[in-house]
Amino acid sequence: MKEKKGEKTVLIWSVFASLVVALTGPLAAGTEGRVAGTVVDQAGKPLKDVQVVVNAVEVEFQQTRTSNNKGRFTLVLLDASRDYVIRLEKEGYQPIQETLKPKIGGILRHTWILVEGQAPGAGLGEAPPEIEAANRVVKLYEAAYKAFNAGDLETAVQKFHEVLELAPDIPEPHGGLAMAYYRMDDYEQAAAEADRLLELDEGNVIGVRVQYEAYRALGDTEREAAALAQLEVLDPGPETARRVFNTGVPHVKAGELEAAVARFERAIEMDPELAPAYAALAQVYLKLGDYEKSVANGERLLELQPDNAAILNLLYGAYRSRGESEKAEAAFAALSAASPEYVGSGFFEQGVTHFNNGNTDEAKEIFQRVLEAQPDHPQAHYMFALCLINASQLERAKEHLSRFLELAPDDPEAPIARQMLESL
Repeated sequence: MKEKKGEKTVLIWSVFASLVVALTGPLAAGTEGRVAGTVVDQAGKPLKDVQVVVNAVEVEFQQTRTSNNKGRFTLVLLDASRDYVIRLEKEGYQPIQETLKPKIGGILRHTWILVEGQAPGAGLGEAPPEIEAANRVVKLYEAAYKAFNAGDLETAVQKFHEVLELAPDIPEPHGGLAMAYYRMDDYEQAAAEADRLLELDEGNVIGVRVQYEAYRALGDTEREAAALAQLEVLDPGPETARRVFNTGVPHVKAGELEAAVARFERAIEMDPELAPAYAALAQVYLKLGDYEKSVANGERLLELQPDNAAILNLLYGAYRSRGESEKAEAAFAALSAASPEYVGSGFFEQGVTHFNNGNTDEAKEIFQRVLEAQPDHPQAHYMFALCLINASQLERAKEHLSRFLELAPDDPEAPIARQMLESL
């Protein structure tokens, strides 16, 4: 992040940062609440040895803490439903006293700023002008994100710009603007705000994500690829893995199978449970003739999706190619049980492909299996008859041609089937 200009900007950033972290925190049980506090000076530097005293408003209760070297302290309040008063004191600084409202079952994260010296006539709880300016930024930012989350993007954009008028060197409002503009389909502005965010906060994941999506929408493939490369380093998780997987699909369509494999394998490195990547690898490796890797990826996919008909279909063919007849039988049985309709569609199409490629023995086996699962599948009878004719099993071929005509007398292939019956 670039260096901030002036103490006022640093002060605003310190209070602003406390707002950002205050929005998150793990939940606790019952009415307990926790406070994770940080104390800094006007330049944003942590203050140690700050005396922190918390008193309950309506009952007798007091808890004291001292900030550590990083300016941090933690409070555990068993009844967070009550109101408390917190007082922070350190020699040489103006004390702060204000109402404290902890979160029931959660953590309130907040940063307090102590100002050096004692302002003449200033009472406890009175804030100097620079802190008032910081508070205005915080309120504007809260309003901006409230509008953003409510879908009022125009108001959100207006509020984020107001924040930047008061604090131009704070990075996060640029992130809010980038996301808002992207949702408004203004991809050029979204990209510009994401770029500005990354100038101020290099490596900001939100900025890189918006860059990627915006440049993708704009068709700027070079910058899109650069942003994705950054995401692979900064955020190598499931979301990025899906994006990387998507970059492999065009390689498959273009016949660039080795390039596709590299992208799919990379996606799995980032998300070992990305099922589409295993499915794609099983298919691509099968096309490459690497049955071992095809099977390995298919079997891994079945661990994630035991009833995946397409992969059971693929494994059946791969096992047969490797001569593993028992595994092939098991795959077909699982396919028939999981999706009988797929046997009559995807599995049938596999048989047609084999037949068209001249692998009639393999096709014959597949059509026979289809008929075992769906005895009234017209086209399977017809294709099986063609395979039987090729094998000179004419009487059996007649039986299946006749059955085909019974089931589908108006099929486009019916006239040819009748001619064959007459000639056999």
